[in-house]
Amino acid sequence: MRVTNKNLLISLAAVGVVAIMVVAALVATSAPDGSGNEDTAETITVTDMWGRNVTVPNEVDRIVCVNAAALRFICYMNGADRVVGVEEHEHGSSAADLGGRTYRIANPEFGNLPIIGPIHGGDQELIAAVTPEVIFKCASQASDCDDLQNSLGVPVIGLNMNVDLATRYTLFQQQLRLIGQVLDEDARAEELIDSIELVMDDLEQRTSGITEESKPTAYVGGVSYSGYHGIDWTCAVYPPFDLTNAKNVIDLEMTMNKSVGQISIELLPLLNPDIVFIDWGGIALCVEDYARFEDALETVTAFQNGDVYGVLQYNWYATNWDSLLADCYYVGKVLFPDAFADVDPEEKADEIFQLWVGEPIYDQVVTNCGGGFQQVSLG
Repeated sequence: MRVTNKNLLISLAAVGVVAIMVVAALVATSAPDGSGNEDTAETITVTDMWGRNVTVPNEVDRIVCVNAAALRFICYMNGADRVVGVEEHEHGSSAADLGGRTYRIANPEFGNLPIIGPIHGGDQELIAAVTPEVIFKCASQASDCDDLQNSLGVPVIGLNMNVDLATRYTLFQQQLRLIGQVLDEDARAEELIDSIELVMDDLEQRTSGITEESKPTAYVGGVSYSGYHGIDWTCAVYPPFDLTNAKNVIDLEMTMNKSVGQISIELLPLLNPDIVFIDWGGIALCVEDYARFEDALETVTAFQNGDVYGVLQYNWYATNWDSLLADCYYVGKVLFPDAFADVDPEEKADEIFQLWVGEPIYDQVVTNCGGGFQQVSLG
């Protein structure tokens, strides 16, 4: 068939129209929708824990974490292999240095990474030197994150250290999901949230039917909080008690409306707990306290009967949530042995550590801290 010039021009015009329509469709698809979402193929925009909209690379391979809890949460979220620098204290590898920081025990390679500055925030020049694509910062206000981001020109995701498994549990979930968005680990966030809820449901089912009259009274001492403390440092809000429906002899009024606080040792005989738990972080100071106040403390039922037990220190550069959950099962086993008859607390601890940090490290935590789930003597 002979093609005329006229037919050729018509065909070319048609092709041109189609091409224009395709380009227009692509432009419309990628154009901002007026919602403030500036995502492209290379970036995504997330809202951090301080309400800041932060645009980050769609694929993040190089990160640093500053301030207490930040690196721990990244490890929980399978991000340890993307960390390119750590605060100076993460280089310590002795038992005393590692202590109960499970995320660090499970990731010895952190000891060989470049140092990004001192504990509690790092140094901006050293952070810049490792060329992170994203910085995760536990902050107390949005401006802390803005200042760092503006100074370095690197996206800063603001995290919140003050999340928990009680009144701030929604924030805890939000934080996991935020990190999941940035690291493309959404499934991991849901895995951890599901595991927490399974533990809480399990503890509730085991203990909710136990009558108040049949419950022994309990006290926890030597609680670590911004350092080590003696037997007079305790918790009015102690998750291993709260999640097992235990009968805590301490209330918020006694600790001046703080979840962790100090009481007078002379108050313990009046409270007379049936069972005492000691945080291994404060064991040495508790031994000293017992020697000084032995006459008073030996009148306490728990000390008379030898019902004093060690629990893992979970406050160590903020909360080690895996250790906290492990403590719940041991506390439950001690307080309500029938309800936890099928539970081996040490095996349960390793099961939890395996899920949260990828290694069954209970024995190493015990070695570092001087003890684990066992009866202890302070005298």
